[in-house]
Amino acid sequence: MQDPVAADQDFTLRPFVALLGLFLSAGLASAADQTAYVGMIDAGSSASRLYLYKFVDDGRAIEDVLELGSPAAALSAFAGDADAGDKAIAPLLAALDQALAQRGIGKQDLDIHLMATGGMRLLAPAAARAIESSARQTIAAGGYRAGRVETISGEREGLYGWLDVNVLLGRLVPGGGAPVGIVEIGGASMQIAYAGAPASDPGVLTATFRGTTFSVRSVSLLGLGTEQARKTLLAGTQAASCYPVGLTGETGLRGAFDAARCIAAFAGIVAGPARALPQDEIRGLSFIGLGRPLTGVLSDWRLRPEEPAALRDTASRNCTQPWTTFADAFGNTPFTPHLCANSLYLSTLLFDAAGFGLDAGTVVAADRIAGRRPSWTRGAALMLRNGG
Repeated sequence: MQDPVAADQDFTLRPFVALLGLFLSAGLASAADQTAYVGMIDAGSSASRLYLYKFVDDGRAIEDVLELGSPAAALSAFAGDADAGDKAIAPLLAALDQALAQRGIGKQDLDIHLMATGGMRLLAPAAARAIESSARQTIAAGGYRAGRVETISGEREGLYGWLDVNVLLGRLVPGGGAPVGIVEIGGASMQIAYAGAPASDPGVLTATFRGTTFSVRSVSLLGLGTEQARKTLLAGTQAASCYPVGLTGETGLRGAFDAARCIAAFAGIVAGPARALPQDEIRGLSFIGLGRPLTGVLSDWRLRPEEPAALRDTASRNCTQPWTTFADAFGNTPFTPHLCANSLYLSTLLFDAAGFGLDAGTVVAADRIAGRRPSWTRGAALMLRNGG
């Protein structure tokens, strides 16, 4: 497969075209009634990040202004805490205050939207709504206009990510080539989205852009993010087979690496949910792989972005080493203990017959596209700007 990221690197010289022709259920909003800036808080399963974007050319283009990380725990970690917003979101807003002052941007010039993902979906609805209410109050108390503050579905998160990637690649304009699919893997959940599904099927979203309508199947699988998959693994009897000999864990885990046993254990976790995807639709499609779990393991193994299919053989070969030798060879970082388990999980999820069964070579990981880090929040900003 031709690397779709490398093939479109010249897109750095083109404008990021806003999707004025894109809509799902609502009409286009009036650009005259909207501010030039928008703040998007991604309340993820492991941390929260704030992205500031600027709309230019009457909303036909969008620029990245800044990205801020929070030192606090994930928003979902404050379930039952009346001060959830102050503890998880206030540090981000304080950093934003300083950044806006340095740039001469007034708070009145932007709305702040907060969209929570996998971690919040795992909470009881009442607990999630209470956290959202606290976060909304924190945003308002900080002097900002609170826009949407909600836990979005995984399907919508996948659609936003699909939108962002294909616009970054220039695939939604005449002559831009066929749209690519995305596989985005997080900590609690993962999303897969691609165009070409029958528009009449339940769960398929349709989007019209420049006169062309795309039918996008966006599927979210809660519990199949790497962290949740490992938790399921650790609750079973085969967890030790996914870790090098000599590695011990807080739960009493003692590594006894066995690739075949580990793969079988992960196959049992992904089977069913992943196989619900229509195989005839995804066969032969090209996908961009997103998310730190995938890009991180490739980097740790020193594999190229187009080599996710090599994860199984690479882990099977190297994880037989004793833990001390393994750690010396691949870096004793906080992520290293899970490198073998994560690698075999991702290869099973993406390429195994029990998982999606994607063809080797059809997935290219991307940490950046055209110099910009892909983010579903950018796709969401475009949708919000234009009435979606």
